[in-house]
Amino acid sequence: MFHYRNWPDAHDFSKKRVGVIGNGPTSVQLIITLADQAKQLVSFQRHPQHVVPNGNGPVSADDRKHINEGYNEIWKNVKTNISGHAIIESSIPAMSVTAKERERVLEQVWQTGNGIKFLFGTSGDIPIRDEANKEAADFIRRKIRHIAKGPIKARTLTLPGGFNRRLVTANGYYETFNRENVDVMDVLGTPMETIPNGVKLSDVTVYNLEVIVFATGFDAVDVDCMYYDISIARCRRFYTTWEG
Repeated sequence: MFHYRNWPDAHDFSKKRVGVIGNGPTSVQLIITLADQAKQLVSFQRHPQHVVPNGNGPVSADDRKHINEGYNEIWKNVKTNISGHAIIESSIPAMSVTAKERERVLEQVWQTGNGIKFLFGTSGDIPIRDEANKEAADFIRRKIRHIAKGPIKARTLTLPGGFNRRLVTANGYYETFNRENVDVMDVLGTPMETIPNGVKLSDVTVYNLEVIVFATGFDAVDVDCMYYDISIARCRRFYTTWEG
């Protein structure tokens, strides 16, 4: 068993049967990487994710020139944007344009990346208006149905509800599950337990595994709330209330 934060310097996953527990950014990256190595890879998923391509790629000479010449504008965007990122944020309400135009803009950002641009650069109200948020979430659900082969996998990988979880970006995540050696199991519907030779689901399905990876992430964002004395109604500390 391994945890992602204590990753071994050297371990050969080739030809191994591997289970991955966790479905945040950590797990998404890991699944894509290990799929090339493992004999069998099973993602034990509690909640699906909206995963948007990250748009990473080579920086061309023209890109480098544009960046070098635009430092002032880039930093202006960083300092004044809602997102705090160097993107051009949209101020156009999603529902003020036609469905065809919304699809065009979302598709353009899907092709070029990334998650921050998808949330703040496609329209100006995805984070604050239900209709706009639903448009973004429905777009991703259509992408999953188009990419994932087989209705069961597509359904398992599809997150219901809004585009409101932590942004996850990666290239080729949904495509990875089309590989013959990769599968995904819904452990919210069929809870799991570890057994000496792997994992057993509540429907008595057993996965014989040689390696289990706990890709359960880090205190990367919400941990900041622990260090600020934020109080809410009746003087209760915010983080204490959050913990329940």
